[in-house]
Amino acid sequence: MNNVQHHIIPKSYLQAWCDENTPDKQEPYIWIFDNTTHTFKRKAPSSNFFCENNFYTVLKDDGSRDLSIEHEFGRIEGAFVKIRDNKLLQHKTLSFEERFQVCLFVAALHSRTKKSTNNMSNVFQPMLLKLEEMIETKSNYQIMKLY
Repeated sequence: MNNVQHHIIPKSYLQAWCDENTPDKQEPYIWIFDNTTHTFKRKAPSSNFFCENNFYTVLKDDGSRDLSIEHEFGRIEGAFVKIRDNKLLQHKTLSFEERFQVCLFVAALHSRTKKSTNNMSNVFQPMLLKLEEMIETKSNYQIMKLY
């Protein structure tokens, strides 16, 4: 099964934090601090660090996997990396569209954590249950489509 491991923190973002003193013939790495052991360890951004299986996968009714969220995050990351490498690192002025893409990347990055998704689930789950109840009971409430 392809595309099962999804990065919670994108590799493209982690690569910018790689240790500049990585020895030759070693894959660049970032330093991780373990709060429980109070030790440091090295991890390559390309490893499965900050990954979760099927974190952005939506299962359809027929059991197939919808990866549209993962693909959209990939598109946002690609746009950001291009802007970072060609403009931000060279201290060039960004266009309105480029500023928008950077803001979109930051907003997406913020929403990709486990805590954030749990918080969103806690907010939307009661609403979803209420909506399902309204549909089942065919209550007098009107359910409006938003366009």
